[in-house]
Amino acid sequence: MSATILAKSGVTLLFAINANLQALSGYIVQSDTQDQQCKMADALDANGSTVAVAFYDQYIDYDFTALLISGTTLPTPGSSVTINSIAYAVLPGVSQKETNTRFVECSIKLRRWLDNSIG
Repeated sequence: MSATILAKSGVTLLFAINANLQALSGYIVQSDTQDQQCKMADALDANGSTVAVAFYDQYIDYDFTALLISGTTLPTPGSSVTINSIAYAVLPGVSQKETNTRFVECSIKLRRWLDNSIG
């Protein structure tokens, strides 16, 4: 998408959808939320103070809404989708919305583990 952005000198802002999601064929992504998460374990001493923290099983979730291009089949939860040679797991919650006054819209949730061990 091309846009003219007016901003204060020295201010650079991001505009539009994540480039990875723009590369997803069969969809025109309208909005997305990216959420980086991990599991965490901490070790406490005898006084209950934290002495060590481990962050593991890191992943990123993409939750997006898109227009569905004719002929595109929605992915099923538990399958995988490849974007720019990277596999993403399709999470439960894939939905499609149809009305008489709008284009067909879908919502899809994807997950990629940051170590690329699953996908």
